Amino acid sequence: MTNKEKLKNAIDKDINKTKNYNLVINNMDKGSNNKKHLWKLCFVPICLSILIIGIMFINQNRLTNELSQNFNTDEEQNLKLNINILNNDEIISLDTNVDIILDNNINIPYPFKYDGGEIIIPHDLDKSNTYIVYTNANKDSYDSLSYNVLYNYILCYTNDNGRNIKVAYSKDNIPIRDYFFKDNGLKTTTINGIELKIYQFENNYFTNFNYNNYNFDIETSNITEKELSDFLLSIIK
Repeated sequence: MTNKEKLKNAIDKDINKTKNYNLVINNMDKGSNNKKHLWKLCFVPICLSILIIGIMFINQNRLTNELSQNFNTDEEQNLKLNINILNNDEIISLDTNVDIILDNNINIPYPFKYDGGEIIIPHDLDKSNTYIVYTNANKDSYDSLSYNVLYNYILCYTNDNGRNIKVAYSKDNIPIRDYFFKDNGLKTTTINGIELKIYQFENNYFTNFNYNNYNFDIETSNITEKELSDFLLSIIK
């Protein structure tokens, strides 16, 4: 018997081929299961990473939108008003047959209660009064008892230093003034799609417009242009 044949007989005698084959297969299956567990362990942090990236992306978009909104708000709050400057000969007084009643206890329609918040009034205008304007049904009569036709309301925000904002308004009528302007004003200002003319005489501003189903007539005294701009922007949304 050759040495090669002796080696073959020893292998066949001492090594169980079937047993060793099954052992290898089992080890391979265990390795496969370990790979599955390893994949599961890897999958969790991958999901967490994707989730974190998604949250960061959403927050970044939200921050971008907020910054954009803030930027737009700042742009609006710095609105440039186109002012028509008036001279003495451009203001004409009128005789108005009206009766103006001060009544701070009456319940009147408030024109600023709509979506978008309240109006912006300078902080030092810490006093307010409500007036009701009545006209006479008989234009030829000056009897005080005949002034019984409700025409418009006036809200006046003021202080003790001569600063004030007067807002006359009505749904049915154009608020009455005791003066008018020669219509030489060529400059217009557009606020959120509403076009209006703004006039200035000395330290007073005047404007009128229709918004939210109300006719507004606004007159200010010793108010800055920026304060007027903020006030108008808080009304015309």
